[in-house]
Amino acid sequence: MNNPNSFTKNAFLDLETKVYGDNWSIPYKREEVLGRCLLSATKLAVAGIADQDEHCKKFMEILIPDAFRKLQCSHHVNNWGVEVQLGVFDMVQLVIDLIAARLSYFPVPIQLLETLAILFDHDSVFQRKHKSKSYDRSLYDKQLGELILANSSSPTFSVYNRNEPYGWLCEIINRFILKDGIQNLKIQFKSEQPLTALEYNALLSPFVNCMDYIFVEKYRQLFSDNIEQALDYVKNLKEEDFKAK
Repeated sequence: MNNPNSFTKNAFLDLETKVYGDNWSIPYKREEVLGRCLLSATKLAVAGIADQDEHCKKFMEILIPDAFRKLQCSHHVNNWGVEVQLGVFDMVQLVIDLIAARLSYFPVPIQLLETLAILFDHDSVFQRKHKSKSYDRSLYDKQLGELILANSSSPTFSVYNRNEPYGWLCEIINRFILKDGIQNLKIQFKSEQPLTALEYNALLSPFVNCMDYIFVEKYRQLFSDNIEQALDYVKNLKEEDFKAK
């Protein structure tokens, strides 16, 4: 019988062989190895124990960044059929759930946040491919109410992108909020251990490349104190801090 508190090691080892190599092929169905690993890791993250399993930790810190960089930024994205594109978007939603859950406890998951920044980048190959996708308001708007952050009809959109709804991008941003991603992200700024420059950068990077698709004033309200905290950190750096390796 499988232990519900153990990571799906066999699926992880199988996935490693598929992600790496010149002829990489990353599964995109929930019942396949990537989906199984994401669902398994999310269960452990919700329980606050994902980092205690060495294979799950390696999955989050190494394999997820490598796999999703390929799924979002590879030129192959433009050649995939509809079924694959939909499957990849499903995997994106699953990893959003994992990242939101993992942010609920310390330490800062730097590599997952770097992956989140890629997922939220409007200029990734995947998001450019799907920039004309409409935004489905039935998914998150009613549940989030005033908490909604992304809206494809936002008046803050730049003129350049005004005619492109980027619906999928807006959906995953709001999914992150629905899964308590913002709430958990802000918890990370309250760590009893002093945050490092790398951790501050990771925590503040996810929304850098999607500012045209969110309500900027809401973003400022959410993160102004955290940005101030990071600025104070920089101001208080001493010369020896820059020399430290």
